[in-house]
Amino acid sequence: MRSPLSVEQMRALEEKGQMLGVTKLMMMENAGSSIANYLNATFPIIRGKRLQKVAIIGGTGNNGGDVFVAARHLAYWRQYSVSVVLIGSEEDIHVEEAMVNWNIVSRVPKIRKVIIDREEKLNLLEDEISNASAMIIGIFGTGFRGRPRDLQLAAIKLINDCKGVLKISADIPSGMEADSGTCDFCVESDVTITMHGPKKGMLNPEAQKKTGKVIEANIGLPF
Repeated sequence: MRSPLSVEQMRALEEKGQMLGVTKLMMMENAGSSIANYLNATFPIIRGKRLQKVAIIGGTGNNGGDVFVAARHLAYWRQYSVSVVLIGSEEDIHVEEAMVNWNIVSRVPKIRKVIIDREEKLNLLEDEISNASAMIIGIFGTGFRGRPRDLQLAAIKLINDCKGVLKISADIPSGMEADSGTCDFCVESDVTITMHGPKKGMLNPEAQKKTGKVIEANIGLPF
């Protein structure tokens, strides 16, 4: 495993990559495809007409963009029924690359889209995750600090309450601080697919109880 990275170190590597011509959109594409490929390699092929339901839950930042990409890649394989749940409103997607990928996903008819922009709609999240075989979660990324807002906190609690489903976190469990590994509430993950290398806080013994198995993903940075 690579040496753990702070948020600033990871940001510096991304900037170094951009100087080479590796764009943020390329990194996001590589991140999302790595998640989808991991899940596809992990799940057995189901013969016959039964589909494996995958619920993909994203926020309005970079982390959400990663899982939007994963949804598109999973839609390629016929054995999956894919839904994307946006926690927040479309207007709050503040990262250009994430918006690009949200717009793409929005145009794919076979991907079910659900927007939860207020707590009164959280029953829709329950509907999507209640009979899922797997969840991919990217509500918050490495920029997260403090305590989740009410809507996001309620979504994380619902995710954690859902049992018997494979929970994959994108880069870091949503709600965990990347540098310290501290969290009031974060996604209790079976697997965390971390981008380029592990984040420093994920080595915190308490954080390791939330990350599950940590897998490094190659996002195209050649260093």
